[in-house]
Amino acid sequence: MTPTPAASAPTSSWRRPTSCGHPEDAWTGAHLRVGEALFRVVVPTPRCVVPTLRHDELPPEPALMRAVARDHRIPLFDPGRLSYLGVYPDVLEPGTVRVGDPVVPVARDS
Repeated sequence: MTPTPAASAPTSSWRRPTSCGHPEDAWTGAHLRVGEALFRVVVPTPRCVVPTLRHDELPPEPALMRAVARDHRIPLFDPGRLSYLGVYPDVLEPGTVRVGDPVVPVARDS
């Protein structure tokens, strides 16, 4: 299944190889360089019902939430194992991010 970025409401969407699992699970606290911008990953993004709703001309995608709930639950905070997909980052250094820019982990002192 390929989620529609508009339906999941991200600020940006990054493709990853289908065989790499969920690399963002290890990114909490990490610094990531994307184009000229530098981010610090704060926390995984809990999924909500937004993808199951119609967005303008986009149809609802209830299968997305079923797939995330089935395949990717991680323990975070007190509620226990919840469905997550993506991360919330802080911007440490603003900059231009272009289509095709890689997501590169960097050492914290960089």
